[in-house]
Amino acid sequence: MKHIPQDRYNVAWFTLAECVTRREKVRALGVYRLLSHSINDAALRYQLEGDILLAFEDGTALEKYDTAYRMYLKEGRLREAIAVCEHLHTIEPEKVEHLKKLVDLYKQIKMPHHEVARLKKLVDLYLQQENITNAEEVLTKLETHSTAPDVAHERYMFMIALLRNKKSSHELIGQHLYTTLDALIFAEDSTLLQKFLAMVEAMNGEVHAEALSYVKANNSTK
Repeated sequence: MKHIPQDRYNVAWFTLAECVTRREKVRALGVYRLLSHSINDAALRYQLEGDILLAFEDGTALEKYDTAYRMYLKEGRLREAIAVCEHLHTIEPEKVEHLKKLVDLYKQIKMPHHEVARLKKLVDLYLQQENITNAEEVLTKLETHSTAPDVAHERYMFMIALLRNKKSSHELIGQHLYTTLDALIFAEDSTLLQKFLAMVEAMNGEVHAEALSYVKANNSTK
């Protein structure tokens, strides 16, 4: 590894920052390559190169981040891998792969709160993509980590997606209707429940009648 005297090292980093500010991409990368010889961490080198490329809106930054992520993962540096993956998710929020990786990583480092938060985002993303099957699978997994009130919003959105999907069978709708209503009732959010009932009424009168009957029966038993 090439050693750079401390004073020149500090000046080089300052020069690099100036190059980025002035939008001098070629020069910035040249300065960075000089500096990289003094960074004894291959994964970090790729991550920093990704940062520079991203500053210039260069799409190859994603390749550098992915390489850094894989290297961190291989070295067992899970928190560093999470940081890169979270950054990738911010850059590409429409990609489910990033969220799936984050769910697995947070599970490995035993951070259930963060794992649940990413599972919720994954459900929402699948629903945006109209992928009912995968959304249902993730929702089922989410419910093993959470109580019914905690997933009321996800249940609400999933049920609305089911009703909008013309391929949804009556059996599937019925299967999820009562689970959704239970989540909304136990969440004690009357506004969300009323909004849900209004949405269902506008979409399917028969399902709305079933839902209203179930809500009235549950309220009468309280």
